[in-house]
Amino acid sequence: MKHLKLSIPCMNQSFLYKGNFQDINYQELVQFAESKLGKKLTQELYFVYINVEGDNFIIDNDQKLNNLKKLNSQVLKIILKEFEKQIVLHPNTICSVCQQSPIQNIRFKCVVCEDVDLCQNCSIEHSKLHPLIMISKPEQVQYLESFFKKHMKKVKNILNCSINKSKNTVIAIKDVIMKKKKDYFGNQQQQQQQQQFQQGQIKKPPSQEEEDVLNKTLRLSEIFEGQPSTYEKFVKQNKDLTFEELVEVASEQFA
Repeated sequence: MKHLKLSIPCMNQSFLYKGNFQDINYQELVQFAESKLGKKLTQELYFVYINVEGDNFIIDNDQKLNNLKKLNSQVLKIILKEFEKQIVLHPNTICSVCQQSPIQNIRFKCVVCEDVDLCQNCSIEHSKLHPLIMISKPEQVQYLESFFKKHMKKVKNILNCSINKSKNTVIAIKDVIMKKKKDYFGNQQQQQQQQQFQQGQIKKPPSQEEEDVLNKTLRLSEIFEGQPSTYEKFVKQNKDLTFEELVEVASEQFA
């Protein structure tokens, strides 16, 4: 009778299969591992057998499992390993906040502030002020260069964000910026709608969804210097996208 010993390094434990290893199939091996792990196996996890020479053999089907059964050993050890996640590096970049260089995995670029790049951790706070473009692969940068060259000055003027390049930090008073945004996209529009409603020009105030579409339309028309009617249909067709995602898509369609 052959025995199976399953090693799970992430739990720092090994488990002995109670049945005969000769009778187990691949699906039963998966179920045995899941019962010990306490959750379903994901694509990051895989079975591997290491022979005496140190060679690794991945076990991912019944045929490969059956090949192990032919080995002259009473106890076979199979390891449940986790694929190592590949680190993506963005060459010649530096995080404007924590100074990480190069930025790893996901790089964020502010569409308002000039020359501000952020790592994933530092992007959280800055995203409360301005929309960010997510760059997951270094080769994506070439598609964004034309957008920043053409529209950065206009976008920057809208929210009036300035950069202190000597300290490489953003000088922006959150309350002032939020007030500008509210005045530009909120109060004027709400007052006009309320006045029209009182005068009977419109039947009811617009819904939150309609107001959101209008705000995004106005902002896109300012950024790309076009008539709001040009972007209204585009916003409605992509109403599930965030504003920063709309900017990214629109930069390819309208630039």
